[in-house]
Amino acid sequence: MWSNAQVKKVAVGLAAAGALGLSTVSIAWACSIGLNQEPMVFLEEEPTEPVDLPPAVTLQVESIKRSETPRREGCSEVATSCDDTAFLTLSVEGYDRDAGGLRFAIEGEHPGSLLLPEFPLVLTGEEDEVTFIWSDLDTMYEPIDAEITATWVDAWGRDGETSAPVQVRNEGAEGGGCAVAGGAGSTGALVLAAAMSLMLVSRRRRLAM
Repeated sequence: MWSNAQVKKVAVGLAAAGALGLSTVSIAWACSIGLNQEPMVFLEEEPTEPVDLPPAVTLQVESIKRSETPRREGCSEVATSCDDTAFLTLSVEGYDRDAGGLRFAIEGEHPGSLLLPEFPLVLTGEEDEVTFIWSDLDTMYEPIDAEITATWVDAWGRDGETSAPVQVRNEGAEGGGCAVAGGAGSTGALVLAAAMSLMLVSRRRRLAM
């Protein structure tokens, strides 16, 4: 049989654990970004014979991810180091890495931090895709309604054909709320209830003595 002191000590410990369970918990993990593209290097020597660039490529939006606030799991927050970063990935049909690089351009409504490089890019991955990354934390709620084109550039900096524009649309990030249902919030409530029960037992024992 526990003494009143032991019961009180356990109750205080449970109360502390319950309060911790009810508080907001932030869990984070590292962000890893791999890009399948690199800046094109120009040749200094002039070509000895004419060089023809391929026909214009075709662009298609594969995915777009905006910055986001920490995800809610009950009243807990789950965050990553990529939460303040936005990604836009385009597939490029008809690309020939031996023929040259592509210079991308964007026009229309988009966050000012979404800046495409002015230099041509060479695609290096197994999939012919290009990914643009920008800091979006302050602009995550701004919509995107823009067009992106890609222009062939050969090793001597001469422009080739430009692709038809691909439409990029996004309404912006959505906010989140706190819902107390399950997760750490409900666990903390149960622990606090157990602590209160033990405290009541201790008080009744003192009154009965």
